[in-house]
Amino acid sequence: MRTGSAAASPDGDPRWDPPAYDVLDLDWAPALLKRVGEVAGLEEVHLDALRRATDGDAALDLGFLNTPPHAIAPFGGVPTGLDASQVTRVSELLGRIDMPVLLTALPV
Repeated sequence: MRTGSAAASPDGDPRWDPPAYDVLDLDWAPALLKRVGEVAGLEEVHLDALRRATDGDAALDLGFLNTPPHAIAPFGGVPTGLDASQVTRVSELLGRIDMPVLLTALPV
């Protein structure tokens, strides 16, 4: 999942491709990310933000994808997402996690 801010984009493009240092990839191993946070003693507010970032919050109604002319096969569980204000809050909380400190708290 590549995220960026349209406000930070030079031309306000919501598909802006931010620089590598401004990208958070949460799609590779969400269960492992959460477990690392738990083992390292991440505060509950940050664990919840991580859960919401990887699991979403509210179920999304994508029923329109099963009606012509857009009908497609089901693609797994019920998709979830966050609204714009939730994305802002989760992003702020994740940005406050001191990753170097978190990683040093993990057992060798």
